[in-house]
Amino acid sequence: MLLVKDIEELVTRIFSSLEITSWWKNAALSVPRIIIGCLILSEEWRLKLGIPLNKVQEYLPIDILNQTWFGWKSVDLLSWFDTIGFITLGGMMITGFNTRLSALSILWTASERLLHSEITHSVSIIWMILLVLVAGYSLILGSGKFGLDYWIAKKMKKKRKIFNKKR
Repeated sequence: MLLVKDIEELVTRIFSSLEITSWWKNAALSVPRIIIGCLILSEEWRLKLGIPLNKVQEYLPIDILNQTWFGWKSVDLLSWFDTIGFITLGGMMITGFNTRLSALSILWTASERLLHSEITHSVSIIWMILLVLVAGYSLILGSGKFGLDYWIAKKMKKKRKIFNKKR
């Protein structure tokens, strides 16, 4: 029973946002998150922000890439998974669903890019710094009141109160 309570508490922490009462402050915090989410959806802007484009196939040996699965070439399948991953990441940032995990993923990718010195001339340092700043405050603050995380946490609190009253 203790493990279930620990898991419930962890899920509540992940989904709950920092309480900011002012609506205009929540709106001011959500606008850059939504803009970054839209930019992540664009392949051209992903390159400018420093997020790699379809780089997965460079890490795999050639013999794995030459195989075909279900009539697809592996390179096509890997680039499809890469594209789906960025669509999911951008969509999660736009809607404010699981914002902290999305921000952690963005920070991880940006730091990996910096550590491996893969920054090319097409990456703008200013855009990359803005990406890291938005991901950083999204990691700390969450999505605010203009995100699905807030509404999920609100529903979970109501259900928990009802459940505790019945006991």
